[in-house]
Amino acid sequence: MGAALTQRELAQATGLTLRRIQQINEALPDGEKLFVQRADGGYELGAFVQRWVKYNTDRQEHRSASLEAMKTIHEQVKTQKTELEVQRMSGALLDAEAVRILWGNVIVAARNNLLGLPGRVAPVIAGLKSAELIAGELDHEIRAALTALADMPGTGDPAIDYAGEGEEDGEAEEDGAGPDD
Repeated sequence: MGAALTQRELAQATGLTLRRIQQINEALPDGEKLFVQRADGGYELGAFVQRWVKYNTDRQEHRSASLEAMKTIHEQVKTQKTELEVQRMSGALLDAEAVRILWGNVIVAARNNLLGLPGRVAPVIAGLKSAELIAGELDHEIRAALTALADMPGTGDPAIDYAGEGEEDGEAEEDGAGPDD
């Protein structure tokens, strides 16, 4: 039989408080408990040292595995961040707040243009006699309002504009229709 010590003496050997050693001991499974009690009421020094070393070795291996897992996660996050930055720089990813502001401005401008149509059109169409001329004037004013929206600063950004939007402008020029017609 080896030397027998009290729990307090064993705890002092580790440099930890008795309460902390007891907490560690309580958390361990039965076959790995730090304190092995002898028949005389003392605790086995040899068994305590062996189990204390095993506990610390296992803990160090767990920390090492945890550190490796954390490093892997860190690298994955860095990769995702880099991918997002590349998308942002290429224009495939836009700042949500900038898009909200831009489209908020577009909606306000559209609302103002549409609300202003009756005041601009009424004096002109009041003197027109045919439905065809009235329809032509309304069409002209609506297209002018929509063109003003299309010409707003920021809406020409290819990352924001819809594909094919510019084709309509080319068609208007081809048929010879101008703003004075």
